[in-house]
Amino acid sequence: MTRHAVPQADLLAKILVLLSEAHNWWPMPGAAVCVVNRHGEVITVCSGSSGLGSMEVVSAGTRFEIGSISKSFNCLVLQQLADEGLVDISAPVASYLPWFRVQTEHLPITLRHLMQHTSGLIAGSDALADAFPQAVTLADTVTGSAPGEFFHYSNAGYILLGLVIEQVTGQRLADAVQQRILHPLGMGDSNASIASGTHHLMAAGTQPLHHDLPVLPGDPLLPAPWVEADGADGNVVSTATDMGRYARMLLGRGEIDGVRIISEGRFHEITHDVAPPDSLTPLPGRYGLGLIVEEDHGHTRLTHSGGMVGYSSHLAADLTSQLAVVVLTNANGGSGPAELLCRNILDIVTQGPDDKRCALDRTQVRDAGRYEGTWTDGAFSIEVSREQSDGRLTLTSAGESGALYDSTQGRLACSHPQWRQFHHRLEEWDGEARWTYGDRCLTRTGRPGSTNGSKTGNPMVGHYRCYSPWYPSFRIVEQDGRLRLIAATGVEAPSDNPVLVEVEPDTFRIGLDPRLPERLVAGPKIDGVTAWVERDGFRYSRFFRP
Repeated sequence: MTRHAVPQADLLAKILVLLSEAHNWWPMPGAAVCVVNRHGEVITVCSGSSGLGSMEVVSAGTRFEIGSISKSFNCLVLQQLADEGLVDISAPVASYLPWFRVQTEHLPITLRHLMQHTSGLIAGSDALADAFPQAVTLADTVTGSAPGEFFHYSNAGYILLGLVIEQVTGQRLADAVQQRILHPLGMGDSNASIASGTHHLMAAGTQPLHHDLPVLPGDPLLPAPWVEADGADGNVVSTATDMGRYARMLLGRGEIDGVRIISEGRFHEITHDVAPPDSLTPLPGRYGLGLIVEEDHGHTRLTHSGGMVGYSSHLAADLTSQLAVVVLTNANGGSGPAELLCRNILDIVTQGPDDKRCALDRTQVRDAGRYEGTWTDGAFSIEVSREQSDGRLTLTSAGESGALYDSTQGRLACSHPQWRQFHHRLEEWDGEARWTYGDRCLTRTGRPGSTNGSKTGNPMVGHYRCYSPWYPSFRIVEQDGRLRLIAATGVEAPSDNPVLVEVEPDTFRIGLDPRLPERLVAGPKIDGVTAWVERDGFRYSRFFRP
């Protein structure tokens, strides 16, 4: 351990406390934590079960899907191919995939643009199950910005990168990653594709029972559906021990135990060739080539989250302190606990400032004081108060009270039965704080005129669903005269309640910023309501539930 290290007994105790809090407050049956330094494993701590109702406990050898952390593996392969002269990451995608098409008015998209998420492509729709057909359907989409100008996270871009690797190497992506990354690193319990043949070796993923409601502590969970995947946006299955070796390679700037995975020059590119700061996504740093590069109190950190159907993971490697943490869980992607755990543990082992740590207790809402007060729109009123003894927020309306819980990304969930259906958010509009909830927009002074969305007469207002577990449902509401898309859960679902902006008749941009490429198209209107809508090629039908 380094001179900055916390004594191992103290570290074990602190990690166990954090894991206990995560199990108590978040939908997380099991977790594996691995802390490493440059020279080896510091500590591995596991807790919980490998599936709902399972008697098998999570161990250091339990396999989890690591989701988008896989992007960094595939970028390493591309860096190797670049050193071998087989690819040029500054070359257009069409140089390697001549069939690639997208509707654009801008210069060609390069491999670097895809690696940095600055291509202008859509985030991805999962309209088709497999990588190649998903890439082909990009011909039906538009780019929203010139390549290199604007960071917009795109799984679709990484799917293209995986196909480039296959084209250049003549191998399946899984074989290329296995041969070039997993085998040299000694990651013997990891795979570069998610296939049924290894399903029995994995922790069982979980998801909330209610896909259309914010998740409250103690809400029931279901086994997540099994989804096979081999695209470069999220193709790796690994264990805490194996991921510890991967993290050690990052601490070694591309080298571990005398084995160099990429050259020092290429590793320098990972940490310095970063996307521009112009972004609508609240990243803690800037996106490099497959990893986020964070500068924090004089420390350089490489981080990435991974969300899959039934799994949530996080990796953080502090290059300055030479310590890294990996957290793997079978909580549904996007649910929050993996990143919170990982960041808290890394701050403990690097002895970072206590005030940086985010509480795993969901009742401890950051900056809770700004939520306090009376909020009203003339028709509805809520009173939000904070308990002096423990700082918990309570929402009171119509003589009944409910607790408010942090849901990450600026969202709160509430146990009040009349204020349960949507997340609660504070937004700044025209210099005024507004409490938004579904179609309601409340202020401290009151703004008359906000009405229930189902009574506006707009045919698109309603509840929509599909059978994709990535993004199963959303509601369209009308809030202060603007249509908004609101999703309660979902690995790929937005968390910011984007405004729908009509750019053509019955075609809407998802989000106010004109650089955003995602589109939603309204289907036929029958008896005054829209029967279905299509999101970037994925059709959602009007749900029978309100």
